[in-house]
Amino acid sequence: MVTNKEILLKEIDRGITLREVETRDERVERNLKAFYGNEQAKTMVRVIGQPLLKEQNYAVRDLVVDFAQQLVQPNITLNKSETEERKKRAF
Repeated sequence: MVTNKEILLKEIDRGITLREVETRDERVERNLKAFYGNEQAKTMVRVIGQPLLKEQNYAVRDLVVDFAQQLVQPNITLNKSETEERKKRAF
């Protein structure tokens, strides 16, 4: 999930480099439409959560989904300093 999908989609022609924080392994990702923006992710929590909790009454179901939505956080962030450094090295 990304904080701002509009910024991400500006790179759709080139793709982005994703780095695993722990291993520092990198890979280029070109299918940027597969990533969710903030609101999309929260909507997906509701879409997936509602049927999973169908046995619960509406109030409980809604409360669980609301809590889960509040826990959603971006796991892809823009590293501006690294991007600028790589641009400098490329020229």
